[in-house]
Order: sequence, then C-alpha cells, then structure tokens
Amino acid sequence: MKKIILLLFITVKLMFQNVGLCQFNFEKVKFHKIKDEVDYLKQLKKSEQDNKNSLIIVVYDNYIGEPSFQNFISSLNENFKNDTFSNFINQSFNCSFIKHKYHNENWNQRNPFLFSLKQSFKIGHPILYFVYLNSKGELIHKNYLSGNIYKNNENNFRSSLIEALDTSTQCYTLIKKFKQGNRDTTFINSFFKIIRSSSGDSTDEYMLDYINSQENIYTKQHANVLMNNYSHNVALEHFYNNREKWLKVISNKELEEYYKRQINNQVHDYFFFTDYFRKPDSLINLLETKYPEYGRKIAILFLLRNQNNYEAFDGFIEKYLDNNLVKELSVIEMNTIAWYIFLYSTNRYSLYIALNISNKSLLHEQNPAYLDTYANLLYKLGQTKEAIEIETKALELVDASKKKSYQETLDKMKKGEQTWR
Repeated sequence: MKKIILLLFITVKLMFQNVGLCQFNFEKVKFHKIKDEVDYLKQLKKSEQDNKNSLIIVVYDNYIGEPSFQNFISSLNENFKNDTFSNFINQSFNCSFIKHKYHNENWNQRNPFLFSLKQSFKIGHPILYFVYLNSKGELIHKNYLSGNIYKNNENNFRSSLIEALDTSTQCYTLIKKFKQGNRDTTFINSFFKIIRSSSGDSTDEYMLDYINSQENIYTKQHANVLMNNYSHNVALEHFYNNREKWLKVISNKELEEYYKRQINNQVHDYFFFTDYFRKPDSLINLLETKYPEYGRKIAILFLLRNQNNYEAFDGFIEKYLDNNLVKELSVIEMNTIAWYIFLYSTNRYSLYIALNISNKSLLHEQNPAYLDTYANLLYKLGQTKEAIEIETKALELVDASKKKSYQETLDKMKKGEQTWR
C-alpha cells in the first residue's frame, strides 16, 4: 500500500510540474559515490535495513565529468518547487552513483569490480544508466540516456522512476512473466515496448520465442505485435524472409514502409554502436548483401545525413550519389539530401550535384520547402539574383506560420549574408 500511495503521489506531481531545464543546485538529492566493492555491498545492506529500493546511476567518466553530472542531477531537482521531487527521491530510494569508463580494456582489467558490475547490469553504449534494485539487491528496472544528457533528461528520469516503483512496468518483472508463458496481446505489446525502451536489452530473443510459440503467426494481430515491438533484427528478418505469406495478411505498402523503417534503424545501430562508422563502404556492402532491394539506398542516405567529416562528406557524395541512386529517390528524399549538401558542403561540384537533385524535386512539385532549398543552393553558388527570385516565390507560397523564417533568409540574401551554418 505504501508503494501504491507513493506511486500515485509522484504521478500526480509529474503531471502538473514544468518540464523545462532550469538552474543548478547539487545539494537536494543525496547521492553516495560508490568507490569499491565493499562500499557497494554496504549500500545494498543499508537499503535492506531501510527497506528501500536502490537507485544507482552509472556514469561513463569518458563523457561526463563531475560538474556535468552535478548539473544533470540539479536540472532534475530544480523542476520541482518546495523540494517535492528531491524529498520524494530521498524518501523512496537510497541513491548512489558509479563513475565508469568504457572502450578501455586496460582500465577494465585494473578495476575488476566495476567491470563485473557493468556486465551484471548489462550496461551497453549509452552514456548514463539509471539502475534500480529492490531492497533485496535484485535488479528490477533500468533506463538509460544516450547522446546529449541535457536533452529530455527529466522526462526520461521521471518515467523511469514511475516504472521502477510500479511492479506492472518493472522491466525485469515483465521478463519473468514472459518466461512464465504470458502471451496476452495487451501484455505482449506493453512488454516489448518497455523492455526495449527501458532495460536497454535486446528484444530479439523474446521476439524469436514469441514467433515460435504461435501456431499460426500469419495474422493481422500478430503483424501488429511484430511491427511495433521495437526489435530491429528478428522481426525484420522474419518479415523479409516470409514476404509472400505476409502479403496475404497485410498490404504491400505496409510491408514496404516497415522494411524501410526497420532497415534504417538497423543502419543506425550499426553506425552508432559498432565501429562501422569508420567503414562506410563496408556498411553499405553489408546492408546491400542482407537486403538487396533496399539496403544500399537506405545505407547511403543514412550516411549522407551523418557525415560529420566534411572533407570525407564531399568524397562520399562524388562516390555514391550517382544517377542510378537519384532515380530511386522519392521527392522528399531528393529535397532532404539536397538540403544536407547545402548545409555542410562548400565544394562546388557537390553543390551542383545537389542543385540538380533539387531541380528534379521541383519538376514533381512546386513545394515552398523545395523552392527554398533550390534558392539556397543557387545563393551558395553565387547566383544571387536568381536565388532571390526563387526565395521570393517560396515566401509567397509558404504557410503564414513559416513566413518569418523565409523572410529572414530572403533578407540575408539581399544583404549578402551567409544563409548556411
């Protein structure tokens, strides 16, 4: 009953509080810094004596220094007035944090305790984990942040707290229920969503179990489960290898959209969580081999959007953005690629390729966004008079809510100011 009351309390508070980032103060939530295994076991013993859950934040020291971590915690505290949030956390959890490095085998070997703990928690690539243990020291839930730790961190942390207190959403409680044979549709949909977004664990082993447990997987209901389960591997390969059977259940359009979305997600995982970001040629070849109809195009488009080395970016454009690929692009894809080249390239050859692609998009539709891209490319290539004419036309066609942005671009062109980053 105590946990139910606490859960209702935090849920109501979270619904009505402001979500913006605020100023910093590290004193409200009490975090103990775990130094070694003895210290860790003491904290678990304390939680057992206090009959509290443990909240352990695992921080990758490579990416987050002490001030940044303090600012992160403070930004959570300051969202709640009168210490409501920090008091709730202090009363509900014994809080600790561990600083850990990754991609450093020598360091791991010198710190066997932290290396072992990382493995037991199944800590992966995201840079900051929230790990929750019950009063017995058993893992009941985790959540994680990756990328910019200040982006949407409060919402992530709040939802994680709620899930960790509610036995119906604790990820490791759900795994136990799944392994016990629960295949109710409502439970399954919730299970896959929470496991993927909260625990950081792959859903693939559970998805394969789910597929194999069904007498007839080829139904609309099962299609909905598989297509919305957040699994990028097992479900995709099942749909891809059994296309004809699934076309009797769902439309070709649904299947095509699913393939493209999930293959793009797979490229994302290869790029950000393996060393394939250093080997774009290998990544393209891999995806083209796995998914001959879709892989090459999707991998190339993804890499064009994620080339941070601008020198390599121009070489990539010249090598891969050929006429055969352009013929496969949708109008939206044409505009997107042309816009990325406009933003990030100063190479005239690349800019003319983008101008040609942008022009092709305008042959399909005189969309103000496409006109804006074309005008900006002309402007960057020094064709100012024509650029102003096209941007003026875009301004006339665009919705009232976007006119301010287009007007600012037009004014910059007239003043000879830069319109790109």
